[in-house]
Amino acid sequence: MLLDHSSNTLYLSHDIPGMETLESLYVFIWEKIQNSTVDQNNSKEQVKKSIESDVLFDLYGVTTKENLELVHALLDDSEKEKLWNHVIKNEVIDSQGRLLITDASQITKEKVNCSVIDLQRKDLNDKLVFYFRKVANRHRRIRIPSHLLEFVDRNLKTWLNSAFQALDLRRDEDYVIDQDRTDTSPDLNPQVIIIDPDTGTDQTLSQWDGALHQFLQLKEGCKLTLQSLKSVFISNATYISKYWGLLGVSGTLGSEQEQIFLQNAYECDLYPIPRAFDTCFEKKKTQVLSTEEEWLNAIIRETKATIETIPKRSIIIFCKSIKVVNFIHQRLKSSNPELSVNHRLHRYTRDYEKFAYESIELDIGHVIVATNLAGRGTDLKISKQLCDNGGLHVCLTFFPNNERIEEQIMGRAARNGAPGSGILIICKSISRDRNTPDENDTQDLATISAMEEARNFQEKQRIARLEEYSKGRRDQVKLFDDFSEYYTTLRKQLCEKKYRDWEVSAICGSVLDQWALWLDEMDASISNGNLLHPFRMEMDASISGNHDSPFDVKKYSYSTKLIPKFKIPEHNFPESSQSQLDWMTPARLVVVAKHLAATGNKKSNKFKAATSLLEQLIKSKDNQFYPAAYYYRAFILLKEDFETNQNEFIKTLRTCENVLNEQINMQISNFSIIRETDRKTDHADSFCAVDGYTQQKDNIVNLFQYFLGSVRSLLGTDCSIEDFEAAGCLPKEVKGFFAKNLDNFEKWIERENHENSKVFQKKDEKKKDSKNFTIPNEKVVEYFDLLMEGESKCIGHQLNSASTIPSWNSSVEQIAESNWKTAIFQIANAYGFCASTLEKALKQAVKEELSTEDIEKEFENELKKKFQEDNLIPCTRESFWAKLIETGALFDNENFVVMDDCNVDSFNLDRDEAKELDFGGNYVLYDPIDNSKNGEEKKIIFSQKYVEDKLYGNREYNRSRDQFQFNKIAKIDIAKLKSVDLKLFGQLKDDDLRKADISKVERKEIMDELKNQKIIDDAGNLSSDYDGQSFKYPNCPAYEDTVMRLVGTKLRAEIVRRHWLKSKYNTNRLEAINLLPLTPYRDMLDDLIAAYVISGVRLKKMDEHILERKVNEITNEGHEHKCILDFLKSRQAIYEATSLKKQETALDFIDSDIRKVKANTVERELCLFRLMGFDHVMYMKDRQMSRKQMVLTSLFVPFIIIGGAVSISAGAVFTISKIWPFRVAKDLLFMGGLSDIVYVLTSTLSNHQISLSGYVHQRIRSAAGKMNLVDEGKTLWKLLESSKSGSQSYRPAVRLHMDAFHQRRLRDRNGETAQHKIVSALLGLEIISTKTMEEVENSVH
Repeated sequence: MLLDHSSNTLYLSHDIPGMETLESLYVFIWEKIQNSTVDQNNSKEQVKKSIESDVLFDLYGVTTKENLELVHALLDDSEKEKLWNHVIKNEVIDSQGRLLITDASQITKEKVNCSVIDLQRKDLNDKLVFYFRKVANRHRRIRIPSHLLEFVDRNLKTWLNSAFQALDLRRDEDYVIDQDRTDTSPDLNPQVIIIDPDTGTDQTLSQWDGALHQFLQLKEGCKLTLQSLKSVFISNATYISKYWGLLGVSGTLGSEQEQIFLQNAYECDLYPIPRAFDTCFEKKKTQVLSTEEEWLNAIIRETKATIETIPKRSIIIFCKSIKVVNFIHQRLKSSNPELSVNHRLHRYTRDYEKFAYESIELDIGHVIVATNLAGRGTDLKISKQLCDNGGLHVCLTFFPNNERIEEQIMGRAARNGAPGSGILIICKSISRDRNTPDENDTQDLATISAMEEARNFQEKQRIARLEEYSKGRRDQVKLFDDFSEYYTTLRKQLCEKKYRDWEVSAICGSVLDQWALWLDEMDASISNGNLLHPFRMEMDASISGNHDSPFDVKKYSYSTKLIPKFKIPEHNFPESSQSQLDWMTPARLVVVAKHLAATGNKKSNKFKAATSLLEQLIKSKDNQFYPAAYYYRAFILLKEDFETNQNEFIKTLRTCENVLNEQINMQISNFSIIRETDRKTDHADSFCAVDGYTQQKDNIVNLFQYFLGSVRSLLGTDCSIEDFEAAGCLPKEVKGFFAKNLDNFEKWIERENHENSKVFQKKDEKKKDSKNFTIPNEKVVEYFDLLMEGESKCIGHQLNSASTIPSWNSSVEQIAESNWKTAIFQIANAYGFCASTLEKALKQAVKEELSTEDIEKEFENELKKKFQEDNLIPCTRESFWAKLIETGALFDNENFVVMDDCNVDSFNLDRDEAKELDFGGNYVLYDPIDNSKNGEEKKIIFSQKYVEDKLYGNREYNRSRDQFQFNKIAKIDIAKLKSVDLKLFGQLKDDDLRKADISKVERKEIMDELKNQKIIDDAGNLSSDYDGQSFKYPNCPAYEDTVMRLVGTKLRAEIVRRHWLKSKYNTNRLEAINLLPLTPYRDMLDDLIAAYVISGVRLKKMDEHILERKVNEITNEGHEHKCILDFLKSRQAIYEATSLKKQETALDFIDSDIRKVKANTVERELCLFRLMGFDHVMYMKDRQMSRKQMVLTSLFVPFIIIGGAVSISAGAVFTISKIWPFRVAKDLLFMGGLSDIVYVLTSTLSNHQISLSGYVHQRIRSAAGKMNLVDEGKTLWKLLESSKSGSQSYRPAVRLHMDAFHQRRLRDRNGETAQHKIVSALLGLEIISTKTMEEVENSVH
């Protein structure tokens, strides 16, 4: 602590909300590094610079002067300079090239207006607008909130260095991957544990700074921790100096220079003390070997000579790392098997391992291989025989970083006057690689004297750095003391003003956040040499003293910049003004708003204050980071005046759903990238499976899905026939102890009060029995069809109100109708259809109350009619296939079904009817089979007609259609295909360029260039002379990739035809049919539903009595009726349910629900959500206790309370009479009795079911001494304050909708992947004529 680690700083981990978003940046950097190659042509510094440029472009849309060539390729340097200064002046970009306008629609010709500057080319306005809009609409992968962007700017270079360092650090040398064995964390996942290079000890609670630890976690697949900043800290040197005096003894103090440093730094005196025993240590001549193999052989020879040569002794071999220990241990084991057989070969590498020879004597013939963990403070006891034979022999196999470590290791022998010896056996190549002060040093280290000289030089440099640090340490301590005084006074004042705990926590937490970020800023300024920037320029000239020191700058900034920033509210939050809270960390405002909302009501002003805070976050540009703001805003709208706020409530929740989905997609994206890079990394074998990162992503996604389920249960969810069938086959409820014995309790009550119990029993009996009935399979389709049509129709698609459609575009946020029409226009444009025709078909379909399949047909009919009017053919796979069949280019068309061999018998299909189809030669598939997804399962092919005839009316067939692959196959006639005219499938027109945001003037020039370059002909078709060339447009290269995408999209049918024409040379080209959409009308309907233009199949808004009457029209069978009714109500929007009048909305902790599934593996993720303020879920609670709850409470609460009182009394008796020791009586009886009472109170207040398992669990906790009265008291107070009583009947609804959203999200992701493949293939048009589709895709990637 005094020398080696005197500059180390101990600081309490302080997590700043928002730091979790840095993961996207870490993952981005890590992927770039893994995909980069460092060689002679591409140095590490060049790679860093390239990655930094990519990061800045993603974060800020950074443009450089060189990028202006994309506006016009012929701009000279002077024109670039003029243009650069002009766009800076017009505030399009800043001086660093960062885009200042995030909304692309606000980038206009009037804004750029470069016609006022003197340029040779005056027509750059349209080009500049297009270029900067393209930058504004760039694909973003890194998402960081605004309050952390400056922190990112300061540390980006450090993180790049750390990422490369993480690649160089080695497992089992610099760190280990293991579980936390200190019992300080419930998380049992393996983690990165630092190994102290000097002592060999585990530093479980330590982390490397500068995101190095985070990059190692990504490298090894461990759970990612937040990068913590120091806010409460103390260095080892400062800690030691806090004592009034120092007293210690050391036998390995080191050099004279180190002794002088200790005297000066700690103001202490050093006195030599004579040894108690004479030294009997013999140091043998050092051996320096050239190669690793020679070094290993020398160690083995030394070992054999020590334990086999008479007099026999024992040897301890010290190694640099755990990896080397394991390596040498294995070599010794193989070279001398008797050592292992006789249990005389030992290994000691980790703290938790017991080192036996500190307590028992070490005899002759033993070999110990250890790290430096056994070299400091380890007192090995040796037997008399070993002592008589010459004592313990030490073999040091590496060259230590300083003389003290060498002395400590050699000091394991010849202790307390006993004899001993030691030898240094080192490998020159290893020492040069790992222990020289400069990796590029060419100094000859062949001799030990040269190595010692290099080590002494390195040690002198380190002492000099320590002396420099010691000078600045006092200044740092002074600043920290000032802040500590301020912080302590602040907390005291807040408590005196009666601020509530969560208010104090939010304010003080924000103060610590700002203090930690300020310290980071100061440290960065000093380390970069910017002592006076930006603070020195703003210093008052009247300030006296030397302002050139770091302390002056930091002190000035602290007193004039940091402290005045904290505008502490003069009153509690409901009465505080908005301006007093602007400085606080945004996520902590969510916590404040949540508490205000939970404890407020219509009459108080808490709702108003909470709304103000949440709206501030919702309207900020960082709103995508705060789904909790939307969620709790919806809670307030539901509590305030729902009739008035209904549309706003729906819109807010739908926006929350979008934000949650974005968060989930981000988590999945990060996981996919790390999994892909993990495949490229060679990992050392580990005795424990390392899947912490996978588990962490799974936990976070599940937590987000949990809230998605809550949102969906509030808004209502779709009704599918699969869900309907599953609802009719619900498994029997797994009952707890009390539920199983409820009948016996009711019979006991009946004897006391016959009439009341009889009524109650009859009602409850009916409720229980209905759960055991199912809807027969043969009736599922019939009943669902009746729900969709006829007099009993109660479910179907509905057009959503325009005022409930969320919008991300602030410019049209207030124009609800525009949002609705914009969504339809964008979706229609994406599929190449007419927006007005789609809107007309949509309204007509909903008006006629069509089913999903009928809406698809309506879309298809209306859009085909529009195409016929325009003399065109829809560019779909179905139309393309039909056209080729019509022209004879395809013939022998056959429909077939592919299924797994294991499923044939389950559907009673005859294997003799299986078909053998030829997939080679000139045969082409309608939907090419992805062999990578087929696995090793044998596939069986049947005629589709045979399967449909065989399974007609079989419900199992309809339900399991996903187990069948429906497809077509036909033979291709190349000769006829050459003459097929596909011009009606689409042409590139001027209007297509207009929709791509290209100006009118530019459109004409681009169309002319496309024709000149023989990419298209005069009619807009793919030119017959087109031979794979890419579009070049020097007038504005920024247009090139956009135009090529348009060519590929509009002319994809012709592109597929040309691929097929060349399939003779490469059959993979036949898979180009994948470029054509397979189910465009279904995909378009799904997109309309996802955009909230139309709902899925939902329960229509109707009175509960009308709903029951309609279900009665379907079936009068009591159990079927109840099952159908429960199914419909479980998917009904909460605001449409009649039960809303009988229930009220409240907030409750999510912990209990999540832990039921994830137990202790999710604790770290729950902490993260608490930090985000997103740890409470909405639920509906009854306004009065149910009958069953009354029975349970009246029966068991008295018994448990009486039992608790008896337990406490017994504890007192046993203690007074000294039958049991007080410690035993305290845990088993006193605390056990108190825990019984606390259990009843918490269960009653939180309305959790009283169960035997819960009672036993809390009893075991109290008996184990883990019950804390203070914590239990706080829990009770929170429950009383928040009035969290009521049923938990709403939670199952949340869980019900989580799985549905999981399936929908997977479908969305698959769609995105397919679209990405299409775009990648289209972008590869320039090499399509010479490469296969697989090569094209690989080259584009």
